[in-house]
Amino acid sequence: MYQKRFLVRLAYLLKLDPLTVHSCFLPPGMSTVCFVAESHLYVETWPESRAVNVVVDSCKWFETGVVITYCRKVFRPERMEHDELVPIGQKYRWHNGDWVDAQKAQDMGSQAVKGDS
Repeated sequence: MYQKRFLVRLAYLLKLDPLTVHSCFLPPGMSTVCFVAESHLYVETWPESRAVNVVVDSCKWFETGVVITYCRKVFRPERMEHDELVPIGQKYRWHNGDWVDAQKAQDMGSQAVKGDS
C-alpha cells in the first residue's frame, strides 16, 4: 500500500496528473505502476537486498531533483545511485514515427528543408 501512496504523492510533487495505480506482489518484493496523463511512474522493491528502483517517464518536463529528494526522504538509503536524468525532449525527439537522437532529428529536419528548395 505504501508504494501506491508514494507514487501518487510523487506524481503530485512533479505536477503530473495521476490516473490509476496498480500493484503486483511478487514475493518477497512488490512492483507498482502509477499511470499519469503524461506517461507513468514505477517502483519495485527487493526487501531481501534492501533495494528499490524508481522510474519516472513523462512527456511533460519535471524537476529531477524533486525525485531524488523525495526518494531520499521516503527510503532513507545508505547509498543511492541514479542513472542520467534527462528530459526526453533534450536527448530524443519524435521523428517520422520513432524516437531518435535530438541532434540527428535536427539534422534530418534541416536536410529535408534543404532538399525541398
